[in-house]
Amino acid sequence: MTFAFFSPLSLGELALDLTRLSVVAAVQVAAATREICKISGIELKWPNDLVLDGRKLAGLLIETLPLGSGTVVLFGVGMNVNQPLTLTPVPGQLAPIALVDVLDTFVDLNELAAAIIRRWLELTTSGQSVAGCDESLDKDLWRNGQQVQIDDGSKIFSGKLVGLTSSGWARLQFEDGTTRDFPTGTMRAI
Repeated sequence: MTFAFFSPLSLGELALDLTRLSVVAAVQVAAATREICKISGIELKWPNDLVLDGRKLAGLLIETLPLGSGTVVLFGVGMNVNQPLTLTPVPGQLAPIALVDVLDTFVDLNELAAAIIRRWLELTTSGQSVAGCDESLDKDLWRNGQQVQIDDGSKIFSGKLVGLTSSGWARLQFEDGTTRDFPTGTMRAI
């Protein structure tokens, strides 16, 4: 299932922080998927993927665009849903998984897409705080507390993932006890 939609954005500073926006969007997609499919174990793979049973379930893309005096979000979701996956994993990447592989039944795509859009619109148009999403960030974070590598585009860093910052940046702790926050990059399990 792949879809995209535009959404008004009224979350103040969140609109300026694409990493945080991406993480909050992933939390909403995971929650909607759990709600519709009655499934647990969906984790956020920073910064914009969802993982189920250690395999990639979905990816999200977020862009903000100026519109008049405001901002809109182009919100894109690609999720493996009703097509059983027998693909050979690409070396260095997570193997894919589809919801049908776990549920043994088909998911109503319209119902799932509507739930995802509804959750996003409730969050972005109600003026409610996004603080409620913060609890899910570390709790549902893939490989939290474990050794990972982050490639920031110029260098690969290895350390223990110790959560996300309030801006949605990944925080690594190195062997010497120091930490570093990463606004973007590619994370892999070690």
